[in-house]
Amino acid sequence: MVQPQPSSVVASGHILAGRPLIPVWIRHPDDLMGAFSAAALLDTGCVNSAVSQRLAALLGLPVVGQQQVSSPLSTVVVPTYLATIEILASAEDGGAPAAALHNRPLGQLAAPMVGTDLVIGMDIIELGQLTMENHGWRFKL
Repeated sequence: MVQPQPSSVVASGHILAGRPLIPVWIRHPDDLMGAFSAAALLDTGCVNSAVSQRLAALLGLPVVGQQQVSSPLSTVVVPTYLATIEILASAEDGGAPAAALHNRPLGQLAAPMVGTDLVIGMDIIELGQLTMENHGWRFKL
C-alpha cells in the first residue's frame, strides 16, 4: 500500500492553484489490503463526491448505477461507482485515517480535471467536522 503524506496540500502553478487538496486512500470495496494514494480536491460547491474514469478503471471500481451531473453548461448522465475512501487526519493528528467511508457511492467526474482524480463534495464533508485554517486542515467524524 502506498501511503500519502499526512500534510495539507495547496495546489500551485496550475488550474487548481490555491484550492485545498487533502491526502486520501481510495480502494475497491472488496480489497482489504491495497489502496491508491490520491490528493482529493475539497469542493464545498459540489453536492456529490466524484472520481475520474481513469482512477475508477485503474482500481476496477464496480458500477452500481447512474446519476445526473449538472453544470452551468449542461447536464449529463454518468456512472456511479462504489469505493472505500479513507481521509487522513492532519499532520498535527499524526496522519492516521480520520475517517473510513466504506462502500461509498461516487459519481464519475463529468470532465477530466488537471491535478486530481477525486473530488470530495458536501455528501462527505457534511458527515464530519471540517476545519480549515491558513495552512492546515482537520477532518473528524
